[in-house]
Amino acid sequence: MSNKVSKKLSIEEAAKLALVCHLYMRKLVKSNKISGTKDSYGRWMIDEDSVKAYIEARTNKESSRIERIQAGEQNHPTRPTVSTYNRMKRTIQQDTELTAEVKVQFLQALERYNEAWNRQYEERQNNK
Repeated sequence: MSNKVSKKLSIEEAAKLALVCHLYMRKLVKSNKISGTKDSYGRWMIDEDSVKAYIEARTNKESSRIERIQAGEQNHPTRPTVSTYNRMKRTIQQDTELTAEVKVQFLQALERYNEAWNRQYEERQNNK
């Protein structure tokens, strides 16, 4: 039985692997969302397996967000206010954890939701 020792990464290497800013990586380590220890020089050494687990969890979270948005396209009970809609768009665009491809998916799903709600609203107005 072998104990596999995970490779240790610097803050910059871990940030590149996770596709986040090195400052955000430092924040993740300090908040114990990613495990790491300081070496004898005071530099953070981050566990590669911990970074990979974080990436997997983030990917699952992104997938579930997309599913919730797409599910919302089928059922439109209420429409967010314009300011909420704009804030949602800004949040997606500014999110440093999301890849460009995922941001596009979110924005497209949000736009489809808005368009579907507008169609449904117009149908209700025409049926009055």
